[in-house]
Amino acid sequence: MGDTEVTSVMTRESLEEAGFKEGDTVTALVKAVNVVFLK
Repeated sequence: MGDTEVTSVMTRESLEEAGFKEGDTVTALVKAVNVVFLK
């Protein structure tokens, strides 16, 4: 995706369970029925 930044909202519990820490770089697999783009 180049320089594109994607953000997400997750619960603290989900972050801890996944082992994510602030500043980590991750890969996201997105499966969605509806995607809404806002400008």
